[in-house]
Amino acid sequence: MVAHLGLTTPGGQSVTMVSVQYFLDTFLPPLHPAMDSHKIVKKLKRMGTRSRRPITKHNRWWGFNVDPIDRTPGIKLASFSRLADVVRDIIRAGAIHGQEPSLYFCNNQQPVFGYGRDATCLPDAYFVMMNVPETRSSWERIAVSGEYNVVEWCEKENVVKVSESMCNIMREDPRRRFTFGFTIEDTEMKLWYCDRSQTVASQPFNFITDHETLVHFFLSLAYASPVQLGWDPTIAIQEHDLQYRITVQSADGRERVYRTLEVLFDSAASVMHGPGTRVWKAVRVVDGHDYGDPVVLKDCWASCNRQREGTIHEKLRDANSSDAFREAFENSFLTVSLHGDVIVDSGLQRQPDRTPLILPPEEMKKKCYNIPPVSATLKPRAAKSLWREITYTQSSPERKVHYRIVFREICKPIKGANSLQEVFKALGEVCSALKLMHQTGWVHRDVSVGNILIDSHGKARLSDLEYAKDMNDQSDPEFRIGTANFVAVEVQSQDYQFRPLILPSISPASDTLSITSDDLAKKRSYLESARPSHSDSDSSSDLSMSSSLSAFRYNPIHDLESLWWIAVYFIFTTEVANYADLDERGQDRQRGLDGCVLRLFCDFQERKMDMIDGWNKRFSGRCQCLHPSIRRIGRDLERLRVALVMSYRQCEQTYESITLEPLEGFHDSIQELFFTISKEISEEPTLAHVLPATNSHPVSRFVETNSSSNTASNSGKRSRSNSSGEEPVTVHNVAPVASTSPIGSRKRARIEREQEHAAPPRVVMQTRSKARAQARRKR
Repeated sequence: MVAHLGLTTPGGQSVTMVSVQYFLDTFLPPLHPAMDSHKIVKKLKRMGTRSRRPITKHNRWWGFNVDPIDRTPGIKLASFSRLADVVRDIIRAGAIHGQEPSLYFCNNQQPVFGYGRDATCLPDAYFVMMNVPETRSSWERIAVSGEYNVVEWCEKENVVKVSESMCNIMREDPRRRFTFGFTIEDTEMKLWYCDRSQTVASQPFNFITDHETLVHFFLSLAYASPVQLGWDPTIAIQEHDLQYRITVQSADGRERVYRTLEVLFDSAASVMHGPGTRVWKAVRVVDGHDYGDPVVLKDCWASCNRQREGTIHEKLRDANSSDAFREAFENSFLTVSLHGDVIVDSGLQRQPDRTPLILPPEEMKKKCYNIPPVSATLKPRAAKSLWREITYTQSSPERKVHYRIVFREICKPIKGANSLQEVFKALGEVCSALKLMHQTGWVHRDVSVGNILIDSHGKARLSDLEYAKDMNDQSDPEFRIGTANFVAVEVQSQDYQFRPLILPSISPASDTLSITSDDLAKKRSYLESARPSHSDSDSSSDLSMSSSLSAFRYNPIHDLESLWWIAVYFIFTTEVANYADLDERGQDRQRGLDGCVLRLFCDFQERKMDMIDGWNKRFSGRCQCLHPSIRRIGRDLERLRVALVMSYRQCEQTYESITLEPLEGFHDSIQELFFTISKEISEEPTLAHVLPATNSHPVSRFVETNSSSNTASNSGKRSRSNSSGEEPVTVHNVAPVASTSPIGSRKRARIEREQEHAAPPRVVMQTRSKARAQARRKR
């Protein structure tokens, strides 16, 4: 198979290597018609005095009479300082009458060489926009970043530096759609391009002797418009308050302008390749004045091949024309005011803002864009250390389109809930939303704490439908998708984990209704008599009664399992603080609880075995680490886990097809369980005010949406912050009572009994990191 040369950045993103000419023709802004690189090079050889010509008689740039690596050690850090003079000479030689350059070049006066850089360190060199308004960050003014290294074998260090610089530009400035960069190791120079879909690097060339390529690169950037340099013309900065005015255009051409009030969510923008989602609280602007109530504006990059979130929302809403369904839908989902692709006027035509596509290798060869083998590069050993041959089909990025959607409701995510009672009430209400979706033949595929919202009336709503899918749609390919901490184990492994077995005679109604009761003997005896095992690779069944089991299909139980993981997440990250200090044994219990969180949410094999466990011991054992007042919720969730396993087995009981009939009434049973837990919490003095420790998040290890993109990291998932302005409650000089050892001594058992029967302890939000810091200070 034909292959590209590529590498992987420190963040795991795939980088495609293309020829220099292909990079100049495809990614760079076009040169002004009056510019001719060949003629400008000739002019540079005649400019200046004989002793100070930009291109010397040795056919090298002035200031680079020797290679940077050959300079004495004392001046190596200043080896590239003369590049500023080279850029200045090139811009002067290519000057156009009546047109001023839009950028000027700067060398960092205090460059940081090596790996000691942080987010505050600017690049070694950069192009800066002229005449720009005040900005929040220096990164918002940088158009192009450059990184140097005098050592010819330090290509990897430059890759790290330029990746970080381009990521900082894309993260700090909401207006940036893409950015450029360059790296130099001794005499080798590579050109870089980065957007939300891909990172591309050119084949290296000798910047000291390849004059035309360097002239083309610097002139195309220096005289480019802001739109050509990657700035979004539909977002403008308000100088007086540093807020943004954002234009949203619908598919039918309607345009509205919104003024941002505050940022609700932007952590996904830190992931270089991905949706880059940002969410603002905003207000519509009409004739220069605010109009109407505040709304939520979401800006992201969606897959070109998938339906837009607003379109999916409309299809779900119109799936049933009954008034009861419409009312239930409006109460369970957000209300869309406006949505559409971002339209950009590049100067030639108005068109949707899409990321560019790289030609397949066969097409490149037809157009004479040949990529030389690694052995033909200027520094073979350096190239071989990083660049490797990867197949085009595996490295081809997913093309994305810039998309915006406006919602009427301003909500907070469930992780901003004020108590466990509110958490389980919201989980119960979300069951109704999932039931509506599943009844109409759709699955959500990304149920997580960031996508369950609570509105101002305390009503839970399910959001972020961009990954929702019609189960009968065979054109939409299946791939690993979802938020790592909460994705179903079958989705994570892309394989059916519950082998078909002969089931006991249990009716669907009695099976699901027993979730909230203690009578699970029949289920437990069955699960214990037949431990689950992986299905064979050639086994087959069908989700929508038409495809084989070997072709994995997402089904409604996977959405319901994600709800279970969310409930588990909250009870294992909840802190119960008491006036009584913990001894060392209590701190050991705390560490044990932290270990359970890591195993449940950061270790795929562990979490998979906890879900498919047929002996019913793994998760029950982990629940023993919970605080006594929370442990009984863990027992309820264990009963729900058993019911989920039984439902999986009933739906996957034959190799030929997957049947969803056993799910009849299952949503209502899960909802009843969550509502029952919420009610019990409200009636229990100890738990009535327990707050989930929302700042204690497990680290995600599962970051994948498909085979060609690294976009669904957990850190990149979408959520909305609480905009109510409430301050978190903190407690000083207290230690958390958060866990209990499964096998404790008599003294520890007595302490726990006293805690359970004593007056209700003071319970507040207390993250584990704060608790450990307090314990260290006391010691």
